[in-house]
Order: sequence, then C-alpha cells, then structure tokens
Amino acid sequence: MMPAPLWLVVPTTSDLGNLRPRGPFRSRSRARGAERRFVATALQPGAYQEPRPKSAVAEPSSSAGVGLMAVTVSRVHHVGLLVTDFDRSRAFYDKLFGKEPTIATTVGNSGEFDGQVQAKGARARVAFYDVANTSVELIEFLTPKEPRDERGDNPHVPGSKHLCFLVEDCDEAYREMKAAGYDFLAPPCHFGDENRDLKGVIFAYFRDPDGNIIEILEDPKQRGLLTKAAHAVGLS
Repeated sequence: MMPAPLWLVVPTTSDLGNLRPRGPFRSRSRARGAERRFVATALQPGAYQEPRPKSAVAEPSSSAGVGLMAVTVSRVHHVGLLVTDFDRSRAFYDKLFGKEPTIATTVGNSGEFDGQVQAKGARARVAFYDVANTSVELIEFLTPKEPRDERGDNPHVPGSKHLCFLVEDCDEAYREMKAAGYDFLAPPCHFGDENRDLKGVIFAYFRDPDGNIIEILEDPKQRGLLTKAAHAVGLS
C-alpha cells in the first residue's frame, strides 16, 4: 500500500527571490507591497514534484452552505458587550480607557430594533468608546430585563457579544447576503428621529455557523455622528 501523500505549503518558484527574514530585523531592500504567494503541493514519498502554479490550486469552498458574494466589508467597526449594570460598566471602562465614551444614549421604540434584538418593546442604554483603531460598545437593556446567560447567543441578554463590520450600503449588503444564505435575525434596522443621537445608522445582525452574532453597519456620514468613535476606523 502506498503511503499517503505529504501536503506542504511552498513558495512559488517566481517568488523565491522576494522572501526575506520576517520581524523587526527584516531587510528593507524588498519593494514595499511586494506580494508573497504560496501554494499547496502533494509530494509522494521518494518523488520530487515542481510546485503547481497558483491558478491550479482549488479555491476554498464556502462554509455552512452559504454562497460567495461580492459585499465589501471595509473594516471592523466595533465590538459590542452586553452588560448587567450600565453605570458600573461605564465606571470600569472609563477608568480602563482613561476617558468617557464618545456617545452615550438610549435607543429603542422601534419595531425594526425589536426585530434585530429579538424582543418586543426593547429599549437599551448604549455607549461607544473609541479605542486604538476600533470602538467598544456597551449595551444594557432596560426592557426586557433578563438575567445573565453564559451562552451569549441572545442579542438582548447580558453575556451576549457581537462583532460589527462596516459596510458601504447595509440594505444592499443584507439583500445580497440573505440571498446567499446568511442567517439574518431580521431585516435591517434604520435609526430615525426616535433615536436622534444615532439617526441615520443602519444595521443588521446575523449568525455564523456556531451561532455567534455578527453585525453589519452603515455609517450615516451626517452631523459627524460616530465621528470621534469612528475617527480611528476612517468613518469621518
């Protein structure tokens, strides 16, 4: 019986000249932005094979039955943390970050918001801190008021967390991703006059294959909303 082939990741022949030591002592002679390309190749025991060209390597298939789509995600916008005591968490993070949040407000009174957080008549206190090149969001739900759940899979229950990505057009991204099979909790929420501090913000939650909550968000680019929180991530 022939032994199973060994799979190795090797640089393409044309790129061998571009390889340099990595880390703080790497050479500065390689042109900035020069690309390193690697391919997978199978080696049968006792035999040598030339690396296959990059075009011959199969592309990875999409996971969890969703299709590939062309929605552009600009960058991480924020990480959201649901808390049980907003004032206590405010005091903790004010001290941790050495500053007050850029925005602290109350949101809710919206059927679309209810759909996103999976709770009727939902209202929540929220705060955004600008930290390095992203933001941290604190959320405490005033209604409904739920005990902490370590599973963290319910968007209005303390213990839940979410990762938010910035998109150019949230409604369009939702339509394309929904058609591709992504598991959205509800159609996008559009903040209006009832949530004046965040008016114009559009967002939608969906789940990854493990049930983690992911958010896509569109920045309104109006009145400098989220400008300070967004300065480091290029929203202003």
